[in-house]
Amino acid sequence: MQSKAQFQKPFPDSAASWKIYFSGSDGTNPYHGSFDYYIEGDTTLFGYTYNMLFVGLESQQSLIGLYRADSNKVYFRKRIESPNHLDTVEVLLYDFPLAIGDSILTHHPDFQEDSVYIKLVSIDTKPLQDKQS
Repeated sequence: MQSKAQFQKPFPDSAASWKIYFSGSDGTNPYHGSFDYYIEGDTTLFGYTYNMLFVGLESQQSLIGLYRADSNKVYFRKRIESPNHLDTVEVLLYDFPLAIGDSILTHHPDFQEDSVYIKLVSIDTKPLQDKQS
């Protein structure tokens, strides 16, 4: 599997939010909507301070998991089963200092395997909305 990376900006630790729009069809009926993602609060677990990541769909909000940034790397613990249970495994979500040709072991819920290696094949710089890159 191949992947692309982006230029590092400080990873948000509070007051960040973003929206993801989706649309599709079940073969007969079209559908569309959006998810609101946001960071609200923090907690300490195993001696690390984690930020709390939530998602909202219409009027329902739920905790997705916890993440923490440490030396250009971002780690994630996803919520499993019930709102008060977190995965016992902390996974590496981002590794910003990767260079072209480097491989990284990653975990993704859409992959059948528990983990896969991905290889960084290119780095691209895109202007952000605030015109900074």
